[in-house]
Amino acid sequence: MNCKNCNTPLQGEKKFCSNCGSKVISYRLNFSSVSEEFFSTYINWDNKFYKTFIHLFTKPQEVANGYLDGVRKRYTNLLPI
Repeated sequence: MNCKNCNTPLQGEKKFCSNCGSKVISYRLNFSSVSEEFFSTYINWDNKFYKTFIHLFTKPQEVANGYLDGVRKRYTNLLPI
């Protein structure tokens, strides 16, 4: 099997390409796998996006003031500018 990005032959059952570092995906993309990935990433109960969305309606001043004061890790995975 070759890497989909750089076409380098993959060695064994590695999870990442040794040449370009991309993740090796061995399953075929279908609706079920895409929806599972979407829900596990964005609609997870432990997800910061979900918590931020709820807090925007229940405590909007806390979210806005916290973000302006530099408290960003609580609400998003983005780094401060």
